[in-house]
Amino acid sequence: MRMAFGLVSVLVTVGIIILIMSMMLDKQGGSISTGIEARKQAQQIAGVGKDGEAATQSAEFEPGTSGGKLRKLTVTKVVPGGAYDTYFGLQVGDEVVEIEQAGNMNTVNDAGNGDAGLAESLVSDAYARSQHIIVVRNGQRLTLPLAPGAAVAAAPGVPGAAAPATAPATPANTPAESLSRQIDLLKAKAAGGGGN
Repeated sequence: MRMAFGLVSVLVTVGIIILIMSMMLDKQGGSISTGIEARKQAQQIAGVGKDGEAATQSAEFEPGTSGGKLRKLTVTKVVPGGAYDTYFGLQVGDEVVEIEQAGNMNTVNDAGNGDAGLAESLVSDAYARSQHIIVVRNGQRLTLPLAPGAAVAAAPGVPGAAAPATAPATPANTPAESLSRQIDLLKAKAAGGGGN
């Protein structure tokens, strides 16, 4: 009888140890996935794509002017798997016409103060801050990155064009993006003397 009771208590103890260890591994697994997600966000904030290359190296632009003003940045090259390909979904032929800054959309001329190089840098800044840009693709305005599940029209000359997509009126925000925008707005107000 004592032997049976001793065996049962040993089995119960082993069962409890296994249960505790499995719970600890579940928590560690959550920490690992959280760490991986944090690393991805840090990489984007640093202006680096999933491929490890700088976002500024993931596309090439050609400035378009009209009336002496910068009107657009036309995408002439996109590196497959690069930052602008994976985050924005940029395609050759897209015309960047607006760039988000501190939660506001500005024309490339206003954002870059008429300087195409500065406007290109601000596209990289929008990538790093998980913000948006507006492009014209096949004559249609699109806010990039598109909301999950939205269909995209391919740029001219790109096979497999999908049905045209409509740009969302207001970009969908995650709580982290919303907080980041609020912080940016507060910084902008503080720097500008509290004006809007």
